[in-house]
Amino acid sequence: MRQFIYRQWPFLLPFTILWLGVGGIQLFHTQSDIIISINNFWSPMGDFLFKYGTHLGDGIFVVAVALLLMLYSYRRGLLIVLGYLISGLIVQVCKHFIFADIHRPWYTMSKVAPWLHKVEGVQMYQNGSFPSGHTTSAFALFAMLAFMSREPWVKALYLLPAVVVGYSRMYLLQHFLIDVHVGSMLGVVSSILLYYYFEEYWKAHPKTWNQRGLLS
Repeated sequence: MRQFIYRQWPFLLPFTILWLGVGGIQLFHTQSDIIISINNFWSPMGDFLFKYGTHLGDGIFVVAVALLLMLYSYRRGLLIVLGYLISGLIVQVCKHFIFADIHRPWYTMSKVAPWLHKVEGVQMYQNGSFPSGHTTSAFALFAMLAFMSREPWVKALYLLPAVVVGYSRMYLLQHFLIDVHVGSMLGVVSSILLYYYFEEYWKAHPKTWNQRGLLS
């Protein structure tokens, strides 16, 4: 595991620094104040970018990426699907059974909601806030893609779209920072464990099918 973590430092190091920094912000500011601050910096370009960029955390997008990878590698496509399913299962258990009474910003901040900027065409949800499912899926996906990449700069670059999804969930008033913060860690940790242990298993039990794809 230590060697794996070392090889993946271009993604994991900036992620860890960012995650700790975001955690520090929450020690000095309330969740509502953070959302209001983000909302104050809205712009037409931001509305467009985050309204559509948030879909990088959708299950449809994740499955599409998995199917694309399966053209060249069954193993990689399978890892993407399993990462989405496992991290998604954890999120749904949290949302519906453990933290079912935690509401989203639009409900919790109802007194100031009329003065907040709302992106046109975005449906406002009230329940199932913790943790952020889109953020978890995005970080699980892009962490897995980073682990599969060989170039260090490509590994680091995969952090950007994941961060865009996480920020978009707050920009669109769908989640608080704590929802995004925990979701990102769930996504990355699930991908680390899944990728590492499956790679170790396949090394010990090599199969011919996982070396092929639909085009081979």
